[in-house]
Amino acid sequence: MSAREVALSLKLSLAKRETKRVYSELLHNERLPRAEVDRLTDQRAIDIAAFAFDHTPFYRDLYTSAGISRADLRDPEAFGSLPVIDRSMIQENEPLLRSSEATEANLRTHHTTGSTGQPLTTYCDERVPLAPLAWRMNRWWGVAPSDDAAHIGRWDIPKRKKLAKRIAWLPSRVTLVSVGLLDQHAYGDMIAMLNQRRPKLIEGYHHVLVALANHVHNEGVYFRPPVALGSTSAPLTSEVRRFIESTLGAPVHDQYRCSEVPWMAGECGERNGLHVFADMRKIEAVDGQRTGRPVAQGTAGELVVTDLTNRVFPLVRYWLGDRGSIREGVCPCGVTLPLMDSPDGRNIDTLKLPGGTMVAGGLLGLFDEVPSAARQFRLHQDADYSVCLSVVPGPDPRAREQIDEVARRLRVRLEHRVPLRVELVDSMPYTGAKTKFVTSDVPVG
Repeated sequence: MSAREVALSLKLSLAKRETKRVYSELLHNERLPRAEVDRLTDQRAIDIAAFAFDHTPFYRDLYTSAGISRADLRDPEAFGSLPVIDRSMIQENEPLLRSSEATEANLRTHHTTGSTGQPLTTYCDERVPLAPLAWRMNRWWGVAPSDDAAHIGRWDIPKRKKLAKRIAWLPSRVTLVSVGLLDQHAYGDMIAMLNQRRPKLIEGYHHVLVALANHVHNEGVYFRPPVALGSTSAPLTSEVRRFIESTLGAPVHDQYRCSEVPWMAGECGERNGLHVFADMRKIEAVDGQRTGRPVAQGTAGELVVTDLTNRVFPLVRYWLGDRGSIREGVCPCGVTLPLMDSPDGRNIDTLKLPGGTMVAGGLLGLFDEVPSAARQFRLHQDADYSVCLSVVPGPDPRAREQIDEVARRLRVRLEHRVPLRVELVDSMPYTGAKTKFVTSDVPVG
């Protein structure tokens, strides 16, 4: 055991006993027989639903109006019939979602606009440590809890608070890089800093890793590879993954999380699907937000999540706005937590035809059959309904021909009712925000 590992173990034993307990429990749970994992998830899910009924006016009224009694919430089988909640319901009922256990001391506030641009405030339970979830996932990538890491994200926090975070993470040295401070000219300084600090893990938004790889590739600068790269906020196509890995020299691992429910799923070393953190979150694929009926494993549906640990602001069957599927079977890595496919796009990622017809589903998979044709792409619909497909061509010698074929198929999906133009670009514009693959200026309504 290294000196850092000894220091972390001592710290956890003396000052972070709950963090140590949760981490040990998570390591135990990931090797349970799959049937036991499923039973644990189902029991914790119905327990948090019953707690929400007993301790929040919102869920008590919601379930009662749906004909669900408190007695029904003793049976895990009833969980799939509970109503699904969404962002607008949270916005309208935020005070009523706080449980009787909520205090100023145990509410951890999260603000987000997410991919929707719709502001939302939610709360996590400060009593539940989040670090163990990340530690378990990072172990699958070859990164220990005591290893140095760099996190590139929206760190719009005062210097004093940032310093407090760094102290809290000791003995590991954690570097926080804010995307709000990055532009194309700042990547050289960031690379120099990362080379000097040598973090074993570099984690950031999908488009930030692409921009970092583009800078290294285009400028020919030296980049010291970490042990692992972690990507978040957008699906990883096989070509983007290949480009980042070949340029930055480390495997890229996908993960699924949001501000409302941090750390929901992540890839292991196999990188063939994401393990759902089923001992802390329940993720379901359902047939629609209105009905909320779970679909069969392996079938794509709309994703809803339940935070099994949040007793101050329960989120039970919360509609994420993403589409995806839960897989059958067990991963060969030995971790028995269920697998899910990487979400294939948001339900709001739609194009609109005159008259109101929506074209949705699969837009993020336009290049799935020819992954080497496009390194990046985006779709934008103007107010007159015309669509622009912007593409950074990939390395395939036939990339232009393949892009034209993708455009032809998209015109068919659009029923040839709106103009579609193709724009080949060297890079995508940097905004300092999360990637939006589909944007539209068409008026709502």
